[in-house]
Amino acid sequence: MSDATSRFHFNGCDLYSTSTGLQLDTGTVFFDNLVTLSADGQVESEAISFGESDGVVVDVLSGACVEIYGYINFD
Repeated sequence: MSDATSRFHFNGCDLYSTSTGLQLDTGTVFFDNLVTLSADGQVESEAISFGESDGVVVDVLSGACVEIYGYINFD
C-alpha cells in the first residue's frame, strides 16, 4: 500500500501473520463478510497493525464480521 489511494479489500478470508508481524501504514482497508485476523506475535512490534499516525482508514462494511485472534493493533 504505497500511498493514500491504495485499497485492500478483505472479503470472506483469513489473514495470518507469524511473529514477524505485518504493518499496513497508508491507504484504506475494507472488511466484508467473515474475515479472520490471526497473529502469533506477543508484543506490538510483532502484531498485525493497521495505521501509523492516522495513515490507514479501516472500513467495516455492513454485514461484515471480523474475528480477531492474537495481537492486532488499530491505531
